[in-house]
Amino acid sequence: MARDRVLDGTGAIRWWYTTRDESRDGMPISDFYVKLYNSSIVSTQVVRALQSATVVIDVEQADGAPLDSVAAYAAMVALAEFRSNPPPPKDSILGLFDGETERRELSSHDAALLRGIYAVPPDREAYQQRRQLVSTVRKSGE
Repeated sequence: MARDRVLDGTGAIRWWYTTRDESRDGMPISDFYVKLYNSSIVSTQVVRALQSATVVIDVEQADGAPLDSVAAYAAMVALAEFRSNPPPPKDSILGLFDGETERRELSSHDAALLRGIYAVPPDREAYQQRRQLVSTVRKSGE
């Protein structure tokens, strides 16, 4: 799906990621075997690690957008690991190519989302990560 979106997509900016599952200590998982060096009732012991993010910018479609805005958009999709082209929140840089001229820089909510993503412990259950991420973004809006 991501490959089709990159090859056949019409967006000015397209992206894909390479990920792998590894132990919370950074050790690769081989043959579904995980080497654990400690125990925990809180940790999932396995994390999904982002190996690389590739961003392709179609300069013809991005024509007219300021370079720093295009760079902010590319950084946002590279660092936040979106699965597809999400509908952008109000004032987000992700609305850069929606024809709304006021979206030209990373918003405070965009920055809060990135801070929250990288503050969340990666070896927790998804519901715990989601709760902490939402809390971080909400606090930034107060």
